[in-house]
Parts: sequence; C-alpha cells; structure tokens
Amino acid sequence: MTELTIEFIGDDPQVNFAVQKWIADRGAPAATTDSGVAVQVNSWDDCEQIGSLLSTFIGQRKDSFELRIDGPGGTSTIHEVRMVADAESMKTFLATCAYLQ
Repeated sequence: MTELTIEFIGDDPQVNFAVQKWIADRGAPAATTDSGVAVQVNSWDDCEQIGSLLSTFIGQRKDSFELRIDGPGGTSTIHEVRMVADAESMKTFLATCAYLQ
C-alpha cells in the first residue's frame, strides 16, 4: 500500500478539508494531514477511483488553486489544475507519484 499526500494550494484555507470529506464520503479512505489529504493506493484501479473523484471535485470549484501530489515516486505540482483536471490525467499523476508505472 502506498500513501500519497494531495494538497490544494489556494485562497480557501478549507479546501483540503473539503476534498478529504468529498473523497471519504464517496467510499475511498482519506485522512487530513498537516500538509493536505492522505490517500492510500494499491493499484491503477485505486488511482482511477481517486482520480475520478478529484476531477469531479475540481470541476465543481470556482476558485483558482494549484494541486500538489506527493508520494514515493515523486512530487507533481500542477499550477493551473483546471487545464488537466480530467479523470485520466488525475489517474496518471496519482500513479506516477505512487510509483506504479
């Protein structure tokens, strides 16, 4: 099992709490950490599920923010996340950071 940290960086100080609740309410384990939200991934299927949830969450937001995903495979920082917020891109970012490729 690989733990990834997802962090939204923007003007809303509650955005990371909101995404943690969004993910957990939809059945994927997620916990708030000091630097964002921790999620566990074991496979591409986990990355696909969480990537789809992130894509939907981002699509519902009106504010501007960056997204940082950190894991054993590296860190991805997406400066204008709305440009690549589709579920497939989110899945790939998660899998790369989880070192699944």
